[in-house]
Amino acid sequence: MEALQADYLGLLAQIHDLSNGEGSIMRIRATYGAAIVATAMGAALLSAAPASTAESGERVVNRTFTRSCGTTYTAYRSSTEAFTAKGDNGSCEGHAWVRVKVDGKWRSWHHASKKVSVKVSGIQAAHHKGCADCTVYTLP
Repeated sequence: MEALQADYLGLLAQIHDLSNGEGSIMRIRATYGAAIVATAMGAALLSAAPASTAESGERVVNRTFTRSCGTTYTAYRSSTEAFTAKGDNGSCEGHAWVRVKVDGKWRSWHHASKKVSVKVSGIQAAHHKGCADCTVYTLP
C-alpha cells in the first residue's frame, strides 16, 4: 500500500508539474508505466487514505471527491501548497476552489475553471470544494 501511495503521490506531482508547463506526458509514461495502471486500480483506496509523510518528513494530504453531477476533483495539501483540480469527467460547471489556514486563520477563497493553487509557507489545513456553494472538504 505504501509503494502504491508513493507512486500515486509521484504521479500527482508530475501532473502538477505539467499544469505549470514543465515536463512532458511522454516522460510521465516512461517513468510511471505500470504504476499508472496500479494507481488507477488503487485510486478508490487512496482517495480516503490518511495523511502521509513525504521523504522530507513533510506532511502531505490528498484525496478525491466526486460531485453529484459526476465530476471528480483532486484536493492536495502540504505545508507550502494547496490545490484543487477539476477532472474532465462528469457534467459539472463549477470551478475548483481552495483556501488555506495559516497562523490559525483561514485566508480567502481562490477559484479557477480547471485548477487553482495557493503557495505559501506554514499551511496548517486547506478547504477544497467544487463550486461556490458546494460541500467543503477539509484536509487537516
